[in-house]
Amino acid sequence: MFAPWRRIITPPGSSLDQRLKAIADNMVSRAVGFTVRLMALLAAALILAGYTVFGGILVVLWPLLPILGPALIVGGLL
Repeated sequence: MFAPWRRIITPPGSSLDQRLKAIADNMVSRAVGFTVRLMALLAAALILAGYTVFGGILVVLWPLLPILGPALIVGGLL
């Protein structure tokens, strides 16, 4: 989860200023990577939950389909 986004890393330089800048850049890259991966996981979980609910409704209604045809004919005649 905390891998850098698109493997964008900044190599540390020789001076303290360059090292601190590299650490900050790498932390931002890891934060972006974490956020993107987390949003992808949440979206996948939401889609999976939707398919589960839809599938459960379909499983309950599937046995009623043979009754639906005659019921619509009778309802149309009345």
